[in-house]
Amino acid sequence: GAFAPRGGEPFSFQAEDGTLKHWMWAPVGDTKEDELMNLLQSNGIDASELEPHAFAQLHDEVYTRFLSVLEQQRGELVRTVGIIKVWLHVSILNVDHVLTVKTKFRKGRYESGDKDRPISMRLRVDQDWEDG
Repeated sequence: GAFAPRGGEPFSFQAEDGTLKHWMWAPVGDTKEDELMNLLQSNGIDASELEPHAFAQLHDEVYTRFLSVLEQQRGELVRTVGIIKVWLHVSILNVDHVLTVKTKFRKGRYESGDKDRPISMRLRVDQDWEDG
């Protein structure tokens, strides 16, 4: 049945399978989200003006997957990203060949913006290039 728990107070209800479920409220977010928001704001960046999901992607990149670092340098906020590019060079029958990207499949569609560029990927902050 329907129930209306009061905000902030623990509550219980009986699930469809007959078991009694106990719930309690917890704050949403983490201190790293607040830290990132404060870092952006203290450097003149209004997070509300970012594209949809950009804040979540930046948080994931910096604090979860450790693909980049944000730091203040000479009064500016600098984002450092480790990238590895690989040129696979082969001579076949005395003809030089280099492996390049033709298309990428990203977010459900093919993109050709990286056509004829070498293969590249981001590295975690603690990752050596040999592990890439």
